[in-house]
Parts: sequence; structure tokens; C-alpha cells
Amino acid sequence: AMTGEIKPQLDLDGFRIRAERIRVARAEAGKEVTEEGIKEAEAEHMYRKLKAEALSHYRTKEEMGVTEAEIMAEGHERVVDAKRDRNLAQLLRRSAEERCAELDRNASMLNREAQMSRGIE
Repeated sequence: AMTGEIKPQLDLDGFRIRAERIRVARAEAGKEVTEEGIKEAEAEHMYRKLKAEALSHYRTKEEMGVTEAEIMAEGHERVVDAKRDRNLAQLLRRSAEERCAELDRNASMLNREAQMSRGIE
């Protein structure tokens, strides 16, 4: 009789600890989504700005046609670097979003598990 009384309390503590770990990880991932989103927006802005400058240079100074100028601008070192920075920030934001979704699923499963262990359907 004694073990039956102790075990559910331990289970409840286990659920609480796991739920808290998920909550903390979820908050961190949510913060990361925001931070990477900001970096992505800044990198996107820098990429567009540098590309516009390069395009303008090739169109006016080098007197190139639109297509040729577009190719040259995309290949310009600073534009390539800016595009890479943007793509990396985008990748990190998406990765953090996926982590958020996974942690949300984990929290939901843990919640169902906790309800079932209490006999609440």
C-alpha cells in the first residue's frame, strides 16, 4: 500500500521537471527565432543595398546591359558575402522555428502522458 502512495507523487515530480525543461528550452528557441529573424532582415537589407550599388556601377560606369550587369552584380564579392550572410541567418531562423515546433509537440505529448497517468482522459 505504501509504494502505491509514493510512486504517483514521484511521477508527478518527474512530469513537472520535464515540463520545466521543455518550457525553458522553448523560451530560448523562441528568443533565437526573434534574434535570427532580425539578423536575417538586416542581412537581406545589406544584400539588396550592395547589389543595387553594384548594379548601378555596372550599368553606368561599365555601360553594361541589364542582363550582363545583373550577372556581374550577383558575382561581386561583397554581394556574394552579403547573400551568404542572409542565407545563413535564414537557415538559423528556420532551424530555431523547427526546434520550437518540436518542443511544442514534446510539451503536448508530455501533457497527454501526465493526464493519462492521473487517469484523466
